[in-house]
Formats: sequence, structure tokens, C-alpha cells
Amino acid sequence: MKRIIMAICLMLMSVLCFGSNNNVKINKEECCINKNGKTFPLHGKVYITNYKSEADLIIYITNYKSEADLLFYMTEWKSENNCGLFYLTQYKSEADVIIYYTNYKSEADLLIYKTDYKSEAGVK
Repeated sequence: MKRIIMAICLMLMSVLCFGSNNNVKINKEECCINKNGKTFPLHGKVYITNYKSEADLIIYITNYKSEADLLFYMTEWKSENNCGLFYLTQYKSEADVIIYYTNYKSEADLLIYKTDYKSEAGVK
């Protein structure tokens, strides 16, 4: 009986801890991400917030290209709009997407890797 209760508790804990981002889907063809019924581009103007509550996406920057969902490149031009190319804006009102960086991979909506080559940028 104790084993059954322990198994049920472990199952519930895993659902609560790891099941929080099941509502996130990446669309590779259109280079966007769907979260809670809303669609956000994976390119364009980005604003980085210090508050998780106002972010559209929670991002974790990985050190390994192989585990990333998206390879991104920071561009100097607002007009560049290819998949994985981001322009960092200082104004939240002009951003296409508002992101929050987290230190915890498990709470991220998206794992990203910064590439040094514009040609590598995009959804994996």
C-alpha cells in the first residue's frame, strides 16, 4: 500500500513540476511559437523584461547548440526579419515579443542558443 501511495505522489509531483509548459508549440514553417492560444514570432524586435509576469516568453540560454530549440543571432537592423534574427529594442511598445531570461531550464518556454553566424539562425 505504501508503494502505491508513493508512486501516485511521485506521478503527481512530476506532472506539477514538468508539465507546466505543455501549452507551448513551436511552428518551424512559420517561425513562431504558440503559447496559451497566442502566437509570437521567433524573429524581429525583442524587448527584455526583468519581470516574468509581463513576458510573452520565458527563455533559457543554453551553452549547447544541440539542446536548443532556436539558434538566434542579434542583428543591428530593425528591418531584418528572417527566422532567428532578433533586434534588441529599448522600448517595450515597439517590440514584437517581450522575453524574460530565466536561470532554470525547467521553467523556460524556449531553449535558445546564440550563434555567431547569421546563416545558422532559425528553428531547429
